Amino acid sequence: FFPCPVRLTGVVEPGTAALLQMLLENTVAAALAPILLVSMPSMVGHINDYDELETRKNLVGQYGAFLTLLSKGVAAIAGPLTFVIVGLYGYQPGIGNDESSITGLRLIYNMAPALVMIPGVILLWRFPISDSSQLEIKAKLEARLEKDRTGLAAAHQDG
Repeated sequence: FFPCPVRLTGVVEPGTAALLQMLLENTVAAALAPILLVSMPSMVGHINDYDELETRKNLVGQYGAFLTLLSKGVAAIAGPLTFVIVGLYGYQPGIGNDESSITGLRLIYNMAPALVMIPGVILLWRFPISDSSQLEIKAKLEARLEKDRTGLAAAHQDG
């Protein structure tokens, strides 16, 4: 399961139509998943290059570690929180549940992932580094590296 803001499950009554709708939604979600799963880690390279240009420090390891810690933290919080929320709506597994319990499940399965995703999508959409600015950053880093190498070679010859 991948959270997808286009989820409509719960709008249709149980049965064949709901199954077909769920299959369609999960297919769309599976097609969209790589966009978020690939874009965020690939942005770490851009962020690191920009940071290195500004600070002269290469912190790609720290950025990768933070991203991993963040994803593990989200997973550690989301699972238990889901059970707490559906419990607040009175959901009990294995028994007949009333409409309030089913509403809780629908909110957790449909609305919560979409609401959590919206800020991330907005940040991705407004990410300030484009292909052209990344090429400019890379050229500046390479020029600075070449200048540093030239300076080191000259200092080595003088010494």
